[in-house]
Amino acid sequence: MNTAQTNAPQKVSGRKEILLLATLALVQFIVVVDFLVMAPLGPKLMKLWGITTQQFGLAVSAYVFTAGICGFIGAFFIDKFDRKRLMTVAFAGFTLGTIACGFAPTYLALVGARVLTGVFGGIMGTMVFAIIADAIPIERRGRSFGIVTASFSLASIFGVPGGLYFANIFDWHAPFLILGALAVVVQLFIAAFIPSITAHLNAPPRNPLQIIQGIARDRNQLRALLLVVCLSVGQFSVLPFITPYLVTNVGLSEAQLPFLYLIGGICTVITSPIIGILSDKIDKRIMYTIAALISIIPIFLITNFVAGVSLVIVFTASSLMFMTINGRMIPGMATIQGTVTPQNRGSFTSVSTAVQQVASGLATFGAGFLVHKGASGLLVNYNIVGFVAIAFTLVSIVVIRGIKQADADNAGGVPQYAAVSANGE
Repeated sequence: MNTAQTNAPQKVSGRKEILLLATLALVQFIVVVDFLVMAPLGPKLMKLWGITTQQFGLAVSAYVFTAGICGFIGAFFIDKFDRKRLMTVAFAGFTLGTIACGFAPTYLALVGARVLTGVFGGIMGTMVFAIIADAIPIERRGRSFGIVTASFSLASIFGVPGGLYFANIFDWHAPFLILGALAVVVQLFIAAFIPSITAHLNAPPRNPLQIIQGIARDRNQLRALLLVVCLSVGQFSVLPFITPYLVTNVGLSEAQLPFLYLIGGICTVITSPIIGILSDKIDKRIMYTIAALISIIPIFLITNFVAGVSLVIVFTASSLMFMTINGRMIPGMATIQGTVTPQNRGSFTSVSTAVQQVASGLATFGAGFLVHKGASGLLVNYNIVGFVAIAFTLVSIVVIRGIKQADADNAGGVPQYAAVSANGE
């Protein structure tokens, strides 16, 4: 076997590719629901424990801060292991953390359980995207990202409304316990349908300093990380406080919240594969720009709603926001993953995921300080959070235009950058 063959990325196709993507989508579904279900539980938890918006923001950001730190540390060892073996261990730890959330008796215990979940959650996000990039040929990668990121939509359709339903029927612990039980089943799918991926192990070993220096000296990868920051702040500053704001200021009942996520999720699950396919056929930057510009409209509307707004308008705006935020993630993440070769993809993805988690945590934590109850009992300054999200969205459009794609599938593993062509590759 020659060197080129040894270093060639391991690709799957046909039935194996379908089963792989389905498994990764299930993994991502569990991870996304675990994170998203915290936001709609906000009104219930704030009332139960008498906590402030800042304390609730800490409970949400505890996960992403820890995930970011552990994801960064993971950059130094993630490319030293079989992708399947590392995912198996990380998902098992994530499952234990989720179950611990379900048994948390107090606010501080919940924060501690969120930290435990984040330890493994930071690695999970890295592994999903690294496996897609390693196992799926570049000409089908956009569609693959579209399929897996549709888990965000499925989480909105089934996970979040279902979690809220069981939280209303039983108590807030129920969503995490049910999610933990589902995660145990998904672990069996990981064992059965994710192949051993080891081609990246043939690359010469690099110490942590070399990994950081390699990224720091690559202006293209630095632009990709800046895009990650813009993406994260542009959505996670707004998303965690949608339900507390709509309940407190607009007048939605907690019983109506599941329908908000249900309708938005159905719309998004329809549009995600379409956006993924279009991202493969045309310039990914153009698809990103279109989705990002449209997303500004619902972000502005939702963060400026007042009491008395029609329920139809609220649901329409929230659905459009879910669709466009997910719609910009698909070409955005495909572009970011295309900046590195397979031998360095795991370490770069760990760093980019860490940056995403920390930026998301800072956005959520910062929004928690901006948004607070005024003298009238209503939440104030959510509109300022919306303007911050819009500003970062506009900056991201400029940033993505300067990102070039590496020849990520060349056998020798040598980066060969080229401007994104008409077909987005």
